Amino acid sequence: MKEAKYYSITLDCTPDSTQQEQMTIIVRYLKLSYNYVTIEESFLGFLNVDDTSGKVLFDITLEELMSLGIQIDDMRGQGYDNGANVKEALFQVGEKDNDAALASEATSIAEKELSDFEFLVSIVVWYEVLNHVNIVSKKLQSKDMHLDNDIIEINKLIGYFKDYRETGFSKAIVEAKEIAIEMGIDPIFPQKRLIERKKRFDESSSSEKVSFTPKENFRVN
Repeated sequence: MKEAKYYSITLDCTPDSTQQEQMTIIVRYLKLSYNYVTIEESFLGFLNVDDTSGKVLFDITLEELMSLGIQIDDMRGQGYDNGANVKEALFQVGEKDNDAALASEATSIAEKELSDFEFLVSIVVWYEVLNHVNIVSKKLQSKDMHLDNDIIEINKLIGYFKDYRETGFSKAIVEAKEIAIEMGIDPIFPQKRLIERKKRFDESSSSEKVSFTPKENFRVN
């Protein structure tokens, strides 16, 4: 890390068997060689914490980095597992960053997107879907992959999509609600306007109009 100079850091908290919160510190940096550069990640260790707010986590991290002789001024990125901290950090960027456009964008994300339950559900859904696509994509690109196996993997992915279409939404709602509660966001779909679907050809003009709830409209569209 000292040779690479610049680095980023990721902090993640999880309780141990005694329910004591432990924070893992992982650093990411470039490993330099004569003819190539690689990205390295190193696990520095576990630290006990009594508070998982962003400031406390950062203060503990700062003390640990100083003890290792690592300069805090060389840090170029920070990641925290707590959604409220992500929000807490965006507001600070909005208030203090000298780049007006960046500050405005950070505030907008904190106030709107991260306070919007629909946005949280979208993030959960896309993470799940793209994660499966990424796994299959890597398998298809392996040097020892054969066409027969390619077809099997693709069919498995198609099967996953069919299953997710039926069951994935309810699972995403549960996960998004947990995140929303942690972030202090009301886990409901906002009522915007009356949403109606088009009638089918076999429905008479006198048929009662069918309206979607905000949740159903989000699921379908």
